Amino acid sequence: MFGTNYSLRATWWRQVRDRVDSADTDSHEDMQISFEVGPDETVWFQPDLTLDMDARALQGAGQGLRRFRRGLHTILRAWRRHPPHRRLAARGLLGPSIQKALS
Repeated sequence: MFGTNYSLRATWWRQVRDRVDSADTDSHEDMQISFEVGPDETVWFQPDLTLDMDARALQGAGQGLRRFRRGLHTILRAWRRHPPHRRLAARGLLGPSIQKALS
């Protein structure tokens, strides 16, 4: 999940909120939240729900660099707890021979 317009069920938020570090201001909280989606859970995309965003947040090379740095920080931090190969294996998205080698 990434963006200015998304919603979460309160029951799900209560399950994951202690694993989201709001004190880490170098991290994108919405990206942190996306790493908490379990392999048996589904994210729904609804394209007709839109919201305008102030373009100032995207202006200038400095803003772009800052957003890239924060995104990379968030991903690298999350991969310590949720490595990609484990996430993919939990979702059954790796071939059987790779899954066997990882277990």
